[in-house]
Amino acid sequence: MSPFATHSDLLPAAAAPHTLPCKPGVASQAQPCLRVLLEECNLLHLLEGCCHPRATRLREQLSVHPDARQISALSDEVLRLLTVCYGAAEVRRRLHKLTESV
Repeated sequence: MSPFATHSDLLPAAAAPHTLPCKPGVASQAQPCLRVLLEECNLLHLLEGCCHPRATRLREQLSVHPDARQISALSDEVLRLLTVCYGAAEVRRRLHKLTESV
């Protein structure tokens, strides 16, 4: 087991992911999938206030509207970075705050 937290480790069991389902064919069109855009916004929100140099790089990568595969990898990186910088309890608090606001 990895020493770093993942989404499933940090989200409460009852918390449903707050992503919107994609319409068939939307992801293959020029317009990005709503689910990916929402995840992008959530990750940027989670990084708020983090001054670590990797946070700046992650914000830049998120700003170019990554696809679903890239979002998944970036999500893991964001959670890993925040866990290292702030600890798992703070990451859980940020995720809980994020899920309450949606």
